[in-house]
Amino acid sequence: MCRLIQGMGTLVSGSPGPFARGERPLAPGIRLALRGCALAGLLGIAFHLAHGELGLGGHGLDSFTYDWLYNGVVLGAAVSCLARSWLIRRERLPWLLLGVGLTFNATGEIYYSFAFGDSGNPPIPSLADLFYLLYYPAAYAALVLLVRQRMRSFSASGFMDGAIAATTSAAVIAAIAFEPILRSATHGSTASIATTLAYPLGDMILLGTAVGMVGFSGWRPGRTWLLLGLGLALGAIADTGYVYANAHGTYVVGDVLDSLWLGAAWLIGAAPWQPALHRSSVRLDATRLLVIPGVFAVVALAVLLYGGFHHVGAVGLALAAGAVLFVIVRAASTLYENVRLLK
Repeated sequence: MCRLIQGMGTLVSGSPGPFARGERPLAPGIRLALRGCALAGLLGIAFHLAHGELGLGGHGLDSFTYDWLYNGVVLGAAVSCLARSWLIRRERLPWLLLGVGLTFNATGEIYYSFAFGDSGNPPIPSLADLFYLLYYPAAYAALVLLVRQRMRSFSASGFMDGAIAATTSAAVIAAIAFEPILRSATHGSTASIATTLAYPLGDMILLGTAVGMVGFSGWRPGRTWLLLGLGLALGAIADTGYVYANAHGTYVVGDVLDSLWLGAAWLIGAAPWQPALHRSSVRLDATRLLVIPGVFAVVALAVLLYGGFHHVGAVGLALAAGAVLFVIVRAASTLYENVRLLK
């Protein structure tokens, strides 16, 4: 964690870093401010978790913790991405879009705090949902633009690894979260049901895209993609848990789900400032070629096997089957490449 904080705004020698050619690195004062904000965010998350789970500070700090502190951390992540796009030309547009998406999300949180307080039972849909959902298209566009700028060329094996990772991740989310939520979201208006289902669907697309990008990179994504992937994963877990808990009336403001959202925001806010590692070539080792795609294949087969004994919806089964198909094509492609080398 200390390495992540130290990486905020730095430039690693010999790497493309976050800076464009001819662009000066950030001033020491700005780098120090970035690290200070990152550390403050971590301390805020730790206090939020301790207050919600252990009662640290007592109920007198509920409003400060669940409203001011919570919204401050989420808004800080948005400001971090926007500052990255403003201060550094390289990859300006994707970080601007991600910052705008996080700003929508923060706006939804602030509106939620003022409109509904700590009730934990807002109407669905509400104006807050509109802001929350605007985050997804902005974040998706940012991820696509970021991978286009960072990965100049795609190998067939890298593309297949990304497809395997993306479809398997989406299959797991669909089997675990989407289908149960779909079955439980049978009450309410059409708008309410559509809003409820939009969150796991948006998370499934975003997380699948992020994991797919890790596969494209040859399973060595660097800190930026690692933080983005972890942040999106935490956000997906928190969103899914909230939708499920809210449908069963068990959600309570300030529980661990809220802390997970803060952790997701912090990770995404720290991602833009991590140094980009430069690799002139991708080393073809057994781990990348066999073990990691094999793990995803086992996970996809597990989803199909589980679906044979328990109910898994058509979406989850189709995605898992697609992942297995990609694994077969990936194996055939690797065999063909090896045969060509032996000739």
